[in-house]
Amino acid sequence: MTKPSLSDSIPRTALSEEERAAAFAAGAPRVPRRALAWGFVAIVVLGGGGALLERALGSTSLQSNSSPPSIPATTVVPAAPGLSSSLPSFLNLVPESGKAPAFSLLNALGQPVSLSSMTGKVVVLSFFGARCNDICPVVADELRIANRTLGASASKVDFLTINVDPGSTSVSAARLAEVHSGLSALLNWQFLTAPLGQLDSVWTAYNVAVDYQPTADVIAHTEAIYLIDQTGQLRYRLTPFANQATNGRYRLDAATLRRFGDGIAKYTSSLLRRTSGP
Repeated sequence: MTKPSLSDSIPRTALSEEERAAAFAAGAPRVPRRALAWGFVAIVVLGGGGALLERALGSTSLQSNSSPPSIPATTVVPAAPGLSSSLPSFLNLVPESGKAPAFSLLNALGQPVSLSSMTGKVVVLSFFGARCNDICPVVADELRIANRTLGASASKVDFLTINVDPGSTSVSAARLAEVHSGLSALLNWQFLTAPLGQLDSVWTAYNVAVDYQPTADVIAHTEAIYLIDQTGQLRYRLTPFANQATNGRYRLDAATLRRFGDGIAKYTSSLLRRTSGP
């Protein structure tokens, strides 16, 4: 498979807080979503160093037919959980139930990949952009750690990442995601994309809000990792987080990355044991 070079990505320049706020205030076209466009959160989350994306975005359930929640007068971005916190608190672990929403998207080879084709394996489902200009580097590191921690059990797990970059939705963009994320070495990982309307339906089904400002080339989206068992049932949702540096990149220290990655592996292993028995 021929992979594009890094120069194929759209060049970006880190924006100051004032430039980001001005770009959002300019009212550039947003992704045509039926759910609420979270522009007001993007100003706070993407404009402030050290802001945590999902901690601000993920507190409200987003359904396609829901009414927009009221916007508080002030938005406070919470701090990251400390390493000393309990593992469920550190992961912001939320038990889930019910059938995981179905989807069929395209991988980097242009081949259709459906959730139903993963029956019999645990699925670790994540979301980041094809150009890896969001929290992608952090989540990619955590997925690598989880895969390594799982050891031989990793053969029973499929890692899937769904594209949340409205400006890069083609199959070639999926190949670019492999380059930028560095996850192509994981044989059990695939990056999935589709035309924007199809992606939007999947985002809505998984309560992932996406707001895109083309003028500033800034994307704000809900952070979530879902763990889906071998029968296609939702079991857990975890919340990735990261600190945003002044250059716009998201990072975490090695100890925090390792604990989060090991946490993904721990709860994934619990689903494997639940099916296989003692």
